[in-house]
Parts: sequence; C-alpha cells; structure tokens
Amino acid sequence: QRVQTISGENNGGTRVIDRSWSVARMPASALQRSNLCVRASLSSAYAPSPEERIRSVITLQARYRGRLARRRHGPALRRLHMRYELIHELLSSEETYISRLRTIVDLYLVPLREEIKSSSNGLAFSIITPDDITAIFSYIEGILLVSNKLQEQIEQRVIAYDSSTTLAPLLIGDIFLQFAPFFKTFKPFFQSYDTAIARIKDLRAQPVVAAFFQKCERDPRSKQLDIGAHLITPIQRLPRYVLFFDALARSTPPNHPDHLPTQDALAALREVASFVNEGVRDSENQKKLIALQNTFYNQKRYLGMPYLELVQPHRRLLHSGRLSKRSLRDMGLQMRHVYLCSD
Repeated sequence: QRVQTISGENNGGTRVIDRSWSVARMPASALQRSNLCVRASLSSAYAPSPEERIRSVITLQARYRGRLARRRHGPALRRLHMRYELIHELLSSEETYISRLRTIVDLYLVPLREEIKSSSNGLAFSIITPDDITAIFSYIEGILLVSNKLQEQIEQRVIAYDSSTTLAPLLIGDIFLQFAPFFKTFKPFFQSYDTAIARIKDLRAQPVVAAFFQKCERDPRSKQLDIGAHLITPIQRLPRYVLFFDALARSTPPNHPDHLPTQDALAALREVASFVNEGVRDSENQKKLIALQNTFYNQKRYLGMPYLELVQPHRRLLHSGRLSKRSLRDMGLQMRHVYLCSD
C-alpha cells in the first residue's frame, strides 16, 4: 500500500500531493504510522473523504487494541511456547534414551545369548554363563518395553497436535500418570547395578570376553562408550523425568487443561524416585551389614570372640562413622567406629 503525504513547494497557492512515498520510509512504530495518516487527514491542504477518515481511526484503534492484547497475554503465550518446546525436547531425548537401551540389547545381550546357546563355541560358554547374563542384563528388556510404549504415546500426542487445525491443547500429564507405577520396576535394576559392574570387571580379565567388549565399543552404535556408560542410562533417566516435569509445571498456566495432571504427574514421579532411591540405599546398607558381619565372623574364627548375627530381615543400617570416646580411666580421647542400626 501507498500513503498520501503533503510535499513539494507552494506553487501559486496549489499544493502538490506526492503519492510515491512507500510504507518502508515511514516511522517504525505502528502508532506513528497511524498518527501520520490522521495528521494528514487534518491538514487543510488535503481533505480526505469520510471513508478515509473512518478507515484511519479504525486502523489506529486496531493497532492500539493489538498492543494492549500483547501486553496482557504476552507472558502467558511465552509460557505456552516454552511448554511446547519442553515437550519436543522430552520426545527427542526419549528417542535418544531408547536408542541407548536398544544398543545394550542388540549389541551386547543378544550376541552373548547366541554364543551361550551355540554348541560350536564351547570356549564362550565356559567363560560367560547364564548367571552372568542375568546379573548384568536381567531387567534391561523390561525397561526397554516400558520406554517404547511411553515414547509411542508421547509421539502420537505431539503429531496429533502439530497436524491439528483446532485449538485443542497438547496434554501429556495423564500419560506419565499412567506410566508412573511401571517406573517402579526400575528398582531391581538400580539395586543390581553395582553388582553388574563388578561382574563385568571380573569378566574383562578373560581375554576372549575383553576382546568381545572392545569389539562392541568400536561399533558405531556404541558411540565409543563402554558397557558401563550404557547401563547407567536408566539410572539417570528417572531423575531427569522429575526435572522435566518440574520445569513443565512452571510453564503450564493455572487455567490450562493439563495443569492439574502435570502437577499430579510430578508428585507421582517424585514418589517413584524416592521409592527407587530408598531401595538402592537399603541394598547398599545390606551389603555393609554383610561386610561387618564377616568381620565379626573372622574375629570369632581366629580370636575366639562371640559371633553376632547382624543381618536380619527387619534390620537396616542407618548410619556409620567415627566417634570420639572419653576414657574413664585417664580421661583421654579414644577413637571408635560406630554402626547405628534401626533396632
């Protein structure tokens, strides 16, 4: 569009109207452009028609209303945009996570199972046993199955939202509410992670097994990571779900349909994370009690001291550490290592 401005010099009392000044040469502000049209309409040298005056006023009002709307709804729109970006980031990271899990199964677990079942390779069977496979990969296939189902549902929601012509919101809180109980199956894997790493370290002492692991690490799917770096991926994933929903809850307006499901999903994920971490702590404490009991057993065996049954189903190790004890004989300080149990 072109605007009409008053320009030129007074030539015998007649003003020359220049119609070639484009919008690009006008001031940047929308209000300034509209005011320029109004001022031009009020000039005595050019009398616009009533329709042009009404059009100028309507333009000014529309731009002012738009500015008020952006000021009023701008923060909410920015939060919705951040929410949309967070969900896309979740979907992308979920695909990467599943790719790491598939690498564990396809690159390590399946070939080792085939080697054990193969009757032509007795050497592999004598070094890697089914017990080794269970200790290292026991729960990874179940975790992969749950993650595949979760990723499929998130992807379906995102695709439906991106292709929709309506104003239906993007909802994912209910999906994680549905899957939160399944995340508790991560607990046995978390508890056995240290045992799996120790078993891998022992197996690497065998040249045949070490060569197999090195071959897998050179595979492009492994991305130059060893098996320990892949196995820790599920352990890192659950806390990241909690961090993601914490950020998503802050980016979801209170009047959004997904506000309450997002808050409920965040609470459920925090509960699951606490449940899993508690199981890991119990497993670590149980190992400490077993090690301490072995110490007492050796004292009984070699020194004739009484034997104490520390490991009991109801007993948990709460804390252990050094303690300074004042001697009643000479009032000097004596150092002790103290173990505090639940009973």
